Amino acid sequence: MYLSEYASISSIVREALPFELLATVGGVIAGVILSGMTNELEMIPGLIVIYPGVLGMHGNVSSTLGSRLGSAIHMGLITSMDRKNPELVNTISGFLLLKCRHF
Repeated sequence: MYLSEYASISSIVREALPFELLATVGGVIAGVILSGMTNELEMIPGLIVIYPGVLGMHGNVSSTLGSRLGSAIHMGLITSMDRKNPELVNTISGFLLLKCRHF
């Protein structure tokens, strides 16, 4: 019963589609912004080389946050979004510190 309810194609599409649409819209907006920066990219062509690396670092840091939070939730270290939970506070503050370091 559980698998048939949660592993059906319609439930997977219903859960994934909003996030896929959001990611697609975000990518289009980022592309429009980047296409508006053609003058800057022509003045400093090194930005074209650096840009994929910066995006890669962003993805690595975000996936690390997701895996740490997911592991902590599954191990029972985080049961609610309590601001006094040291595991949650340390994970999010480390994430923010890494994000600030990259930019």
